[in-house]
Amino acid sequence: MDSFEGVHRAMFFRLETDGTTLTNHMIKYGNQKNNGTDTSQASLFGGEDEIEVSEPQLPKVEPWSNIEQLNREKEVVGFFISGHPLDPYKLVIEHKSTVNCIQLKAGLEPFKNREVTFGGIIAGNEVRESKTGNKFGKLIIEDYHGTVEIMLFGKDFLEYIRFTNIEARGTFCIYSSKSSRTL
Repeated sequence: MDSFEGVHRAMFFRLETDGTTLTNHMIKYGNQKNNGTDTSQASLFGGEDEIEVSEPQLPKVEPWSNIEQLNREKEVVGFFISGHPLDPYKLVIEHKSTVNCIQLKAGLEPFKNREVTFGGIIAGNEVRESKTGNKFGKLIIEDYHGTVEIMLFGKDFLEYIRFTNIEARGTFCIYSSKSSRTL
């Protein structure tokens, strides 16, 4: 769709005042047009009733940013189609990362007492409260291979609290840490 001049996918998902989208209007238009030409109902006076259906108009909408487009793809289809949010950072990840999310999920034992570095985007985040009333954060970092959860407590939570709000989702980060324990 985005390859047609003057047409982009954001147009088809913008909510109108009645809560419907251009896609809904196009389907309704197609159905009404089809029903109007196929049924050819005669009126009581011998003429045919014609159903007047107005053609849907493309709304004036700003195109989505690349990251918004990718996030919508993943939301609708379950995976990225036209790229990956990490594509602009691929070289950085390849040269700086010593591990990926799948390796970290498999366990930290191979990395005990070693510095590990990996890059990804913040795919999810939240702030929680412990039973004792202390706040802590959870970040879900996603790379090309999968996701891993990082828990932030104490000083780390205070230092990285800005990454626990919803606006931080989609933010690229490089994370380095020395593993001193196993999962």
